[in-house]
Amino acid sequence: MRQGQARSKGLSAADIDATFRAEVADVLSHVLPLAHHHDIDIVKEVARKWLVWHDAPLDPESTD
Repeated sequence: MRQGQARSKGLSAADIDATFRAEVADVLSHVLPLAHHHDIDIVKEVARKWLVWHDAPLDPESTD
């Protein structure tokens, strides 16, 4: 809907954006417990997978 590729079902652009934000939050709310259940350090895995370009290693324990 946000890209005009689906019917808006009478929703305003603001309503469509709010629905999209809620759906993203819903996905995240499912992924975090899944990672916890499987003992996955999600911060470490995101850094390893997506932040490889970062100059310094990301350490959530760091005080820098």
